[in-house]
Amino acid sequence: MHYPNGSIATVKLEPKSKYFKLTLLSLTNRKGIDVVEWGPVHTNINNLLGEIIGVARDTSATVNYAIGMLALNDNTLGGTAETIADAAPFQYIIHTPDTKRFLLPDSLHEGQVFTLGGNGISDVAFYAHKEPWYRIMYGNAAMVDKKGRISLAYQSRNRATEREVFYSLIPNMAANTPNHLQVQPLPGVDYIGSSIALWGSADSTALMDVIQNVVLSEKLPYPTINGKWVKDPSAYVPDAITSGVLYDSIIPYTARLGFKTISLYDQGFLRPDRGNKGYIDGMNFEKSLSS
Repeated sequence: MHYPNGSIATVKLEPKSKYFKLTLLSLTNRKGIDVVEWGPVHTNINNLLGEIIGVARDTSATVNYAIGMLALNDNTLGGTAETIADAAPFQYIIHTPDTKRFLLPDSLHEGQVFTLGGNGISDVAFYAHKEPWYRIMYGNAAMVDKKGRISLAYQSRNRATEREVFYSLIPNMAANTPNHLQVQPLPGVDYIGSSIALWGSADSTALMDVIQNVVLSEKLPYPTINGKWVKDPSAYVPDAITSGVLYDSIIPYTARLGFKTISLYDQGFLRPDRGNKGYIDGMNFEKSLSS
């Protein structure tokens, strides 16, 4: 691929059984190029988006199709190249998954950005908007345009040199002003070799038929529970949650019900104490129960 500044990117395209594998092999005239971007890949899907792994999903019975991207190495991340500090802003965007069921109010439009609720100190109002067209974004591997159409993007950065970022996780909130942060260099970590999987399939079978195939074929991390991939819906193991601080029979009751874990949610939460300088059990563990 040839670019106006004279750079030439050589990309290897490998057709696999369930996906296309793309790998950046080289880039000439790369002075001043700190980051490369895969995409954005524009789709005409306007139903559901997965902003963490980058997927556009049409779950309707008539279409039932999904298009997605997946990183195949550690230095390839979901999101656009302009993402500051490699962490997408934590914010609301406006997107309705169904224009007939959830018609947007006249005061809103697709892709519009709003900060989370609250005052930046208390988390109580962060999730104040329950309307179906308010979507909290935890990443930006998938985004929507003004017509609600979903696009996908991944990026990879040259991390061999020190850099400075002007960063805030919630940039639109007054209490979360950006800070200048120095990012340490990681020698040898470059965007050459960046690789993604590009796939499309029936939405109803994409997870177990395609994404699992990519993970296994590319030897990506594959954690399991009871021999099943953790993302396999059948691997889900519910737990028992307690209430009322009555624990005398919780273990035998939980065992008889077949639950594997207990969540003691009504226990007191651990609070920070500046007086102990972070040493909860004492600097030399002198306050440890075991001692």
